[in-house]
Amino acid sequence: MNSTVVSRSSILASICIAMTSFAGEGDSAFECPDDKALKLLKVATSVRNGGHGFNDSISAFSYVIENATRPMDEVALRVACRRFARDSYITENYGPVGGADVFGLIPPKEAVSSLRDKNPVLSLCPDHWLYATQLPVRVHATKYVIPEEAVRLAVSGWVDLELEVTDDGVPAKAHIVGSSSPILETGVVDYVLGFRYPKISHYNGHLMRRMGFQVRITTDYFQIAQEKGCEWDDPRY
Repeated sequence: MNSTVVSRSSILASICIAMTSFAGEGDSAFECPDDKALKLLKVATSVRNGGHGFNDSISAFSYVIENATRPMDEVALRVACRRFARDSYITENYGPVGGADVFGLIPPKEAVSSLRDKNPVLSLCPDHWLYATQLPVRVHATKYVIPEEAVRLAVSGWVDLELEVTDDGVPAKAHIVGSSSPILETGVVDYVLGFRYPKISHYNGHLMRRMGFQVRITTDYFQIAQEKGCEWDDPRY
């Protein structure tokens, strides 16, 4: 497991534009997704339809987590970590996955330690992959575009922002409070200001923070590969 990936579990990011870690600084250091990366991603994303070839979802997710050891495997790793954590949390608290009305349910941050204790394989997953905060209802036409320099150098990193959201679900302010590289900051503020969240109500008010609102956005290896002109049959679609 890449130690750079594991160390991200300690990052408490309000908003994290996360990219995978790469060796070197030029195009020669970058490799397009290979057969192994595609196979791992296929297993991680096919569990819901029974096409993974394993006895159960936990076995399938465990296989991906234990074998996703390279930067290009991180896309599959993130998917497997999140779905493993969700299935384990639902099973423990609500019964068999699919047997309860828990659509959209995600483990709260406070559940991470318990999930790790009961499922040691999750020790290979960064904390922030095992839970998520409230996501926007929709995003405006504005799209986060990976800066050209970041694509060229295959830069790894994150950007932290503080975001204030009105009771109507409209972001009022957003500003960058830190990043791993200045070249990743281009366009991030405009992108998050395009989000729209649920309006505050009796039903969702206790789940949402209007000041210092937290959300996580990720940009993965495959997106960078696409920008670099790589072609492959993506198992996610």
